[in-house]
Amino acid sequence: MAAPDMSNSVIGRIHFADVQDFRVGRQSLIKSNIRVLTVRDLLLTMIAGLTGGLDALYVKEVLGADAVILGLIASIWSATFLFFILFGGWLSDHCDRKSEVIIDVKWEEQPRR
Repeated sequence: MAAPDMSNSVIGRIHFADVQDFRVGRQSLIKSNIRVLTVRDLLLTMIAGLTGGLDALYVKEVLGADAVILGLIASIWSATFLFFILFGGWLSDHCDRKSEVIIDVKWEEQPRR
């Protein structure tokens, strides 16, 4: 007994040709989203690079901080950044995506004081 030709058959109301079109459309949507995110990240990096040194200049010139205070601020920022990068990596390794989304939604539902 030969296998039936499923290329033009209908399951419910879905044609196999429509499924193929959906796959192609989804792939082009993903590619366009990646392009948008790449351009966004590039622009944000350029803006951060242009204004990155201004915060230290502001703290030094306007607030009157010396080099020790500027170094302390930079060290605290770096340590905080490192902590959150390591904690976020550990969390993503030990929790699945659904748990992380549930935790995030519950965190955002907390009333702010």
